[in-house]
Amino acid sequence: MGVVARNSNTIQTSRSKLFLFLSSPEQAKILAMKDGIEQAIQCSWNYVIIESDCCQKVNSTSTDKSLLGNLVHDTRLLSGVFVSCKFTFVRRSSNCEAHTIAIPALEI
Repeated sequence: MGVVARNSNTIQTSRSKLFLFLSSPEQAKILAMKDGIEQAIQCSWNYVIIESDCCQKVNSTSTDKSLLGNLVHDTRLLSGVFVSCKFTFVRRSSNCEAHTIAIPALEI
């Protein structure tokens, strides 16, 4: 998984991470969002926008009792520490930096 954090001008920080035994690409994307939120907390940021092609799951108001539902719940709870945290959809083709950073993790 790849996470890129940037302000309006430049990339501030980025990292890749390998998760083993994932059940779906959706699970990997939610874990990436959660990891990005944890990274933003460590940087003491107050205003955060999470961009992903999987945000509809996190923005959903329905209750999901599955493993993914628990991950979504944890991600929402973590996002509550910010003054503002928005989850926005971007097409995968618009999220090239994160996908490029994720490639080395796949080679481990």
